[in-house]
Amino acid sequence: MRHISILQIPSNSEAHSTKLRWLAYGPRHTTQSHTGFVINGHRFQIDAVKRKTQNSGVTYEAFSICRSTARDTRLEADIVGYYGVIKEILLLDYHMFSVPVFKFTWANAGNGVKEEDGFPLKTSI
Repeated sequence: MRHISILQIPSNSEAHSTKLRWLAYGPRHTTQSHTGFVINGHRFQIDAVKRKTQNSGVTYEAFSICRSTARDTRLEADIVGYYGVIKEILLLDYHMFSVPVFKFTWANAGNGVKEEDGFPLKTSI
């Protein structure tokens, strides 16, 4: 059986910032769900909104060690692009501040996604 050590941060600790103490305490047990959210002047919406123009797509590039084929034994380091669509936006309330959390459905390039002119395109469903 694996044991995990949990570091306790006292609520009156002067060695830790107020924000870190609230994060350690944890969010409220209820959350707010949103169909859209504005961060740094950019509006994001969940895919279900279905407007003519909306920002519900996300891209993420990850450095990964992989093989070019299943039979290849050589490992290669490369940047892999992942593309996703926002499915849910939750707002976690930490009493003194809130943190938005986005839930995505991910698809990586090569699995029904191709890139054309710098834009990811879904080629199969």
